[in-house]
Amino acid sequence: MAKLKGDLSKSVSRDVFEFMYSNISLSMPEIEFYLSTMRKHKLTERQMNYRRIINKKLIDCISYETYLTFSRIWSILVWAENNSWYETDFVESVKRAGKKKGLFSKRQIEVIDEIFIREVLNNN
Repeated sequence: MAKLKGDLSKSVSRDVFEFMYSNISLSMPEIEFYLSTMRKHKLTERQMNYRRIINKKLIDCISYETYLTFSRIWSILVWAENNSWYETDFVESVKRAGKKKGLFSKRQIEVIDEIFIREVLNNN
């Protein structure tokens, strides 16, 4: 991943790509494109731009902040299983948005942190 962070035009190995796309939502055209151009070094400018967009999603998905937010979402959802009164629709929607985009907005992170602290940490 270090080479990808240094140069978004590079590609990751098939194993790394499969692991990463299982954790975020990439469209079928994105997956097919990446797999078909993974070993290619000479891409058109349009193809290179598309690769950079996908690589940015992959990098965002593994950032510490994104990982921490997903971890807190999972903790909230596990906690909610034992607290059936708690409505999880919002948390689920943030989780879906994070998987789709590979990252969270600053506001989403703040709200998930607030819920995590208020509900999970303070009620254990």
